[in-house]
Amino acid sequence: LAALGYWKLWAVAGATILIAGGSYAINDYYDTPIDALNKPNKVVVGRHFTHRHTLYLYFAALGLGLAMAFLVGKSFFKLCMAISALLWLYSYRLKGTPGLGNLLIALLMGASVLVVWYAFPAINPWFLSFYASFAMLSGLIREIVKDLEDMYGDAHHGAKTLPNAIGILKTKYIAGLCIVMMITLLLGFNVLFWSKGYHMLAIYLTAGVLIPSIWLIFPFKKAHKPRQYHQVSRALKVIMLAGVLSMALV
Repeated sequence: LAALGYWKLWAVAGATILIAGGSYAINDYYDTPIDALNKPNKVVVGRHFTHRHTLYLYFAALGLGLAMAFLVGKSFFKLCMAISALLWLYSYRLKGTPGLGNLLIALLMGASVLVVWYAFPAINPWFLSFYASFAMLSGLIREIVKDLEDMYGDAHHGAKTLPNAIGILKTKYIAGLCIVMMITLLLGFNVLFWSKGYHMLAIYLTAGVLIPSIWLIFPFKKAHKPRQYHQVSRALKVIMLAGVLSMALV
């Protein structure tokens, strides 16, 4: 708890949350026509917020997040600037590029874990590499599953996401391979953590993350409707949250 009192940690966390929140706002701004087809009951922009107010929200969150990043240090500020620019580019252009948009978001999710180093440069590199890799792989899987869920609305608006570009079957093979890679990652690091004496962490990761990840293969394999892909996506959210919560045991 004493470590959580460091102002730099709160500044890093605040900057990360604000920039991520702003990216959701600008993504919804550009995705309004597609969301109106894929998720008509969940459209926010144009129903709860005007397009202008959404832009105001985006710039306010981005500006405040970058201001907090500047307090941490110039290198962190530059990193946040680059991440913000890439997130905007993803929403504006790259989201409809087969695979590239998925990979960019996955890499940025991995990078979001690495920013912890700015608050705690002495943190064990094992933990950083594990959580960054887990965030990247789980994020990539979820992005691909979301493309499968939204493929009809994306196709209607000319967005050439993976399933619309290479087909559903090949896309599912890619996502399935990523799930296997994530399971392999969890197995390998669980053995490492156990051997290093982090028994509670290894047990928690096995029960809360590894076993659900193995189970995920079966509903994903059977999925062929948007509703089923949405259920897989929600299960992935739970797995990702369980992974994040395991940090409390480090």
